Amino acid sequence: MNKRKMMSTAASFALGFALLAGATAIAAPASNYISSEKARQIALENAGLAAEDVTFIRTHLDYDDGRAEYEVEFYQGNMEYDYDIDAVSGSILSYDYDAEYYAPSTTAAPASSSASSAAPGTGYITAEAAKQAALSHAGVAESDTRRMEIGFDYEHGIAVYELEWKAGWREYSYEVNASTGDIVSYEIEYDD
Repeated sequence: MNKRKMMSTAASFALGFALLAGATAIAAPASNYISSEKARQIALENAGLAAEDVTFIRTHLDYDDGRAEYEVEFYQGNMEYDYDIDAVSGSILSYDYDAEYYAPSTTAAPASSSASSAAPGTGYITAEAAKQAALSHAGVAESDTRRMEIGFDYEHGIAVYELEWKAGWREYSYEVNASTGDIVSYEIEYDD
């Protein structure tokens, strides 16, 4: 009976060790991953910012749809930047930035929100003007888009047009200030 008990205990230890070792191997970053510093550098270059001009919140290795990626988040002024970067290739999978506690500009409205593009009686630009502002910012021709959706909403007390569309292998999401025509936030992701 003692021998049987010892064999059972030894087998339990061996199984526990194998499970622990396997979990460690899965959780450990692969040697072919870029470093978290490299992921930060890629995000900063894309945003056109320098490390000394931003405050990093986090750079975190995560797994999404079976792919290892770094989530990089930082601030510059009142703008929050979020990036997902492939941990192997260093390619940008998605990114967005948006104004935290955004306040409408007090300067004159841009040309895209001139009187000719204002919705009658509302003081807001038209949905068409918002669409053109977003497409222009994204550098996408309207003829190249599919599944364009436009909605109107309030974000932090500010009237915005919310636009989503697909073009090529990317999905675009934009918020355009309905009063000024300014881009409030946007996100571009690869469409899986």
